[in-house]
Amino acid sequence: MEDDAGLELDALVAEKVMGWQMVCDDCGDGVDSTGTPNECPKFSSDIAAAWEVVEKLKPTHRQVVIDRHRGEDLQEEQWGVAFVTNTGVSIFRERAPTAPLAICKAALKAVSK
Repeated sequence: MEDDAGLELDALVAEKVMGWQMVCDDCGDGVDSTGTPNECPKFSSDIAAAWEVVEKLKPTHRQVVIDRHRGEDLQEEQWGVAFVTNTGVSIFRERAPTAPLAICKAALKAVSK
């Protein structure tokens, strides 16, 4: 899985989590499955776009937990995100330097179960 925020991760989230068929080129412009020009949302770096990912998973995940804490060296701030399935059986967790990135990484785990 991609570790860094960016176009490649955003396109993966658009396809795997959001269910979109997008063709993104190097500058972020592309077309959706209907041929409509668009720009791949910056899910992994924009909190508003990342929140769309959270909303998309709400029907199948009863809870999302987002927390912020310091790393083991107490210098690096990390964000933790966990999606809990409606059955409560599965929890998908990830940590990253930013909340949008952690949301995207956890969401990809949740949909690839």
